[in-house]
Amino acid sequence: MTPAGGKRLAAVAVMSLLAWLMAGAAAVVCASDRPKAETLGYLISEMATARKGLAERGAAAGELRHRLHACVRELRSEIDRERQQHAVGQFQQALRVERIGNNLRLVQRLYGYLERIDRRIDYLRVADHTLEYTMRRAQDDLRMVRVLEDSEISGLLSQVEAVLSEAARETATPLFNASDPPSRSLESVWNDLTRTP
Repeated sequence: MTPAGGKRLAAVAVMSLLAWLMAGAAAVVCASDRPKAETLGYLISEMATARKGLAERGAAAGELRHRLHACVRELRSEIDRERQQHAVGQFQQALRVERIGNNLRLVQRLYGYLERIDRRIDYLRVADHTLEYTMRRAQDDLRMVRVLEDSEISGLLSQVEAVLSEAARETATPLFNASDPPSRSLESVWNDLTRTP
């Protein structure tokens, strides 16, 4: 963790404690503060919905990842059978067996998909953590709405808007672009498949 990250976590902890202590004093929201409270409540609800969307997207990516791994295992078994049947030991020999060459190209493509899906899953996790942090901050600010000035809440509103906008883009974007070129060479795929059991 970076020193700046530690300071941010400490600041969040202090703000959370302060919010908890002030919750009793701020139990009754003044009529003039009602729009702030309603706005924060609405945004918290929107962030919860966005987190749900990111979780569903992450689950779909995980399921797709699982299915692609199953395809790789199936193709690997077929390559192993063909290797034994044709006594193939070297990469150049493997390319001369049509079925092995085709399966290697398929595995090459699947490896590329898996790499992109893994990056996407990691990104979705980070986006969810960002939303969770922002949502907690909004909840803390909601508890302290009586002492907040408009300028203090406007910064949070801008941050919430940016985070929600990014979450909406992420849930609408395809998990990966299937037309991207493979990231690994055929020989590297061959070496990987023949090296590990």
